[in-house]
Amino acid sequence: ESHDLARYRSALHFVVCKTVEGHIFNITIITTIIVNMITIALETLQSFQNKRTEQMFNTLSTIYLSIYTVEFVFKIFAEPINYWKNNYNRMDFVVLAISYVTDVLFNLDSQEVNVSFLKLFRALRALRALRSISFIRSLQVLVSALLRTMSSIVYLVSLLLLLMFVWAMIGHYAFGREPDAEYEEWGSIQFSMYQLWVLVTLDSWTEIQDRLVLRGYSDGIVSGYIVPWIFVGNFIFTNLFIGVVVQNLEDAQNEEKLIRETKRNEMLRKKKDMIIEKQRRDLEELMRSQEKHGKLSLDDFLSTLAGTLNHDDVAPIKTLCCSRLWFETYLESCSYYDRSRQRLQSLHLHTATKLHELLEARMTEARRSQHLRGRTRPVVR
Repeated sequence: ESHDLARYRSALHFVVCKTVEGHIFNITIITTIIVNMITIALETLQSFQNKRTEQMFNTLSTIYLSIYTVEFVFKIFAEPINYWKNNYNRMDFVVLAISYVTDVLFNLDSQEVNVSFLKLFRALRALRALRSISFIRSLQVLVSALLRTMSSIVYLVSLLLLLMFVWAMIGHYAFGREPDAEYEEWGSIQFSMYQLWVLVTLDSWTEIQDRLVLRGYSDGIVSGYIVPWIFVGNFIFTNLFIGVVVQNLEDAQNEEKLIRETKRNEMLRKKKDMIIEKQRRDLEELMRSQEKHGKLSLDDFLSTLAGTLNHDDVAPIKTLCCSRLWFETYLESCSYYDRSRQRLQSLHLHTATKLHELLEARMTEARRSQHLRGRTRPVVR
């Protein structure tokens, strides 16, 4: 606990950090972003496009910008260095800076300065909706997966363009070199690639096929050119795109689980260290109290020690004999010991009984032999 308090520079820094880390602060910012999005959407309605509502929307925009500014100042004050290490914090800062620029430019335009084209920058206020990504962890995982996908998609698109170039050259020389060929379809490499792109999207691909058939080409030649390209460009590459996205999304989710598990273990470790430190201080206090007030009996000492513990305290495990597995093993060993002792006692009793029976038999045989010898002894006259 003292180690955690050491990272705060002052009481004000402690209050600001706890405020930024609190759920109320995050809920407030999320609510502001949602209300700001609704306000921006309402500005596009025809019924709200008048001088009165425009002034109201400008006032609301200033309020939203003030809240975002307070959030930025709080976060910078709480973590002036770590704030810039987070990519989403940097994105929030860029969006905030763009918001200030657009508001300043719009105010210049409202003062009848010849910068009417700068009204287009007002649409950039919609970028504030992207700030919700920094508060929703699931969206961050999706964004991370999409960013990872970009590198793989570049290679897939490059391979698709190479195949498209080869197919376009074949189409150009097959359908674009005839006298009646339409230049806008197969007359050049760029138009041929455009036709192939339309085929990849499956948008009116039958019309392209019908136009080639009307020009005199057989159905077999046209189908032999178009159908394989649709199979390669649409089916295969579409599934490759989906596979890459799914794989990167799964990797991002696995990393997120690992981060959560690491944070959970770190939190448990800190809690365990805190409890151990608390128990150590309580034990030292009891020892000092014992030295001050005289020697206590073991029962009194343990009773006093138990009184310092809460019922919901986690018992820290530092040695093997404090673990649940050790206790279970010990109790099971004791059970085996008891059963073995009972068996040995039973065996000992059985052995003693048999020995007693043998002894009794031998004594009976000895008495019988002695009696017989007495009866057969000769009489001396």
